[in-house]
Amino acid sequence: MNMQKLFGISIDGSLVRLALSTGSESCYLAYTASVLSGEVELYDLLNKKKQKTILAHKNPVIQMKFNEEGNLLAIASAEVLVRLRCRVR
Repeated sequence: MNMQKLFGISIDGSLVRLALSTGSESCYLAYTASVLSGEVELYDLLNKKKQKTILAHKNPVIQMKFNEEGNLLAIASAEVLVRLRCRVR
């Protein structure tokens, strides 16, 4: 099988948190913008473009998870268990 790179995302840091949506109509990748901030980047995998930047917390993000439909993202940091539920669409 010949594998080829379709696109790339540059991520700052080695302790990056990732979440992947599994919705039937869309596909998103959420990843931390930096290991030192509470910013999360939302990337549209179908259209191959950054959707938005979310300033979720003042402290670093420790966990993220999409709901089953892939349209809501829960983001947690050390100072607050879950502060934000971001509507993706």
